[in-house]
Amino acid sequence: MQQTTNQLNQFPPYSALIPLLTLLKDIYSEANFGFKITTVVGSVSSVLPTNKVVVAVSQEESAQELVEVPFDFLIIGTGMKYPLYKGELSSLVHRKEEIERLANKLKTAKSIVLVGGGPVGVETAGEILSTYPNKSVTLIHIGSKLLDGSSYFVRLKATATLKSQGATVLLKQKIQSVQTQQPGLPQLIQTSRGKLVEADVTITTTGNGSPNTEFLEENFRHSLTPKGLVKVSKSLLVYKTANMFALGDVPDLPTFGKLYANIPQQTKIVINNLTQLMNYQLKKSDTLPKLAEYGKGMKSPMVISIGPDYGIKVEKGFFKWFTAGLQIGHMKTAWFNQFAASRKKQEEAH
Repeated sequence: MQQTTNQLNQFPPYSALIPLLTLLKDIYSEANFGFKITTVVGSVSSVLPTNKVVVAVSQEESAQELVEVPFDFLIIGTGMKYPLYKGELSSLVHRKEEIERLANKLKTAKSIVLVGGGPVGVETAGEILSTYPNKSVTLIHIGSKLLDGSSYFVRLKATATLKSQGATVLLKQKIQSVQTQQPGLPQLIQTSRGKLVEADVTITTTGNGSPNTEFLEENFRHSLTPKGLVKVSKSLLVYKTANMFALGDVPDLPTFGKLYANIPQQTKIVINNLTQLMNYQLKKSDTLPKLAEYGKGMKSPMVISIGPDYGIKVEKGFFKWFTAGLQIGHMKTAWFNQFAASRKKQEEAH
């Protein structure tokens, strides 16, 4: 495992970025599908229900123009904005800069504080401790145990593992105040129980992101919750629409339904229902189709890695503890190792 991890760390932090545009052009080529697929890069500003047109602002080569893209069906999968990344722009250049900045901060920091002990917080703490075992890592969580919603034994095991790796876990408390000291000195964080913690870097891992649904507010406000999530039926159709679907993080679904392992089922449901509705519109079917419902027969497990050597698999109320030598560590730590550890490894090699 160590050899594989070192190989992963040869790459610069931003190499973890996926060139989606290139992949889309290669995969969804006319040669593969027999018809042309157009890719538009930009920010969607609104959806017009009257003529069914999405208005986008192109960002290619810094030029901006309004582009109208007509649709018969629309699938919304715009995801969430999370506190880890503050930037609003999503171009490859800006994303590289963001990753470089955070990687450099982690590299030079002596003390790191994570706020939120869900799956993201637990996994991030494990990755940092694996990459930088000598750094001070503190995880602050408002719950009585980490991984709210999991079984008692899963939560207990995750807490004990992080502590054994050197993490300080502060439970039943949240950040009360943050005091910025002189330049060059760490921030001083006070928790709701009076605990003082130094932090060179603070990372919010609560998962309380905000959905990217501003473009729906003008004409589809009735389809949004107060938090901006998209209301959907069990068939993943957007509320009060017959040709718009939502999947991923943006639909108003229980948190479990948004786990990465369950996204493929969402995709299958949308594709199945979209096909049926298209056939109905093309008069290939005379009866209104019975659409598939999301959530029925879900069997996808939840997998949580704690560094490259440990992981927990939760399925049907049971959990299994994974140790070194299994692929789970590689599955979910490759990105972080490329992102945070590559520079450190490169310098050690010279």
